[in-house]
Amino acid sequence: MSYTFFIFLPHFFKNIPPLLNGILILKTMDDPKIEYLNSEYKDSKIETVKPISQSLMRFLNFYFSTVGLAAPKIAVNFALTLFTTPRIRAVHTRTDAVIDSAEKKIVTIENNTIMTYQWGNFEKTILLAHGWESRGTALRMFVKPLNTFGFSVLAFDAPAHGESSGKTCSLPQNAFVISELLKQNNVCGIIAHSFGCACSMYAIQFYAQKYTPIRMAFMAVPPKPQTILEGFLNRIKISARLKQSVISKILSQYPDLKKFDPALSEGSVSVEKLLIIQDSTDDVTPVSVAKNIIAHWKKAHLIISEGYGHYRLAKNPDVVKRIVQFLTA
Repeated sequence: MSYTFFIFLPHFFKNIPPLLNGILILKTMDDPKIEYLNSEYKDSKIETVKPISQSLMRFLNFYFSTVGLAAPKIAVNFALTLFTTPRIRAVHTRTDAVIDSAEKKIVTIENNTIMTYQWGNFEKTILLAHGWESRGTALRMFVKPLNTFGFSVLAFDAPAHGESSGKTCSLPQNAFVISELLKQNNVCGIIAHSFGCACSMYAIQFYAQKYTPIRMAFMAVPPKPQTILEGFLNRIKISARLKQSVISKILSQYPDLKKFDPALSEGSVSVEKLLIIQDSTDDVTPVSVAKNIIAHWKKAHLIISEGYGHYRLAKNPDVVKRIVQFLTA
């Protein structure tokens, strides 16, 4: 399963009220596992979410109301293709010193050629897992500080992203790539954003269960996959019958998705500690998702930021600092 739903998800959650108001404080009085980020960083860019094309919505509504009746199997396959196809590959249009210094290597995983990027040649490695329609080097702001602490950094382009092969990408497919990279490298920690969070947790739970416990730092963690899929299907106004067919087809291909819920995964994963940083102004993945995970996990901590949104969160140097401290302590 994957995340073309990001076209639709901000609108799916648009009626959720802000979960953080007023001045930032260091600790909440109610839950010691939750704190608010005290940061004076001002982002020079304003995050915007591309609006849904009305012409696209009209086409999809027409398609599923007509083809869905005449040829339901074709409509189901089209819905799955739409859901798992990135709109962009997020290839590099410009470079910088960090990108240029990466050791690039192509590895073959499940018939896909996966582009990897490595910085440093230390004993321990931190893996970077990027979000949907992004690329491995998107989280390169963590490279220099982690290298300074004596950690190698390994990133990769997910299938159908960046310089990796493929036209579609599913959550289990990307999770398998992560699990193989875990097995091939001495990874002691993962930094993930959004889609990468779900893939990383899925990889640890279903593909690398016997892996040595590691630390995981998540930014903008998304809802569980079935919630995302149902929201996507509702948004394109697919019929209840077709909706169930789509869900059934995905679950028949990946039965583990039915029982996959990051909030309930602590007892099933080799995770030493989990840190989540979520922004109160994120209109893609709401804070309530992270709070739900924290409520169920004993070895988890949540930091709530304000004003950086979904995509700009990792640009905050205070966020980078907290994650690096968490992974290297």
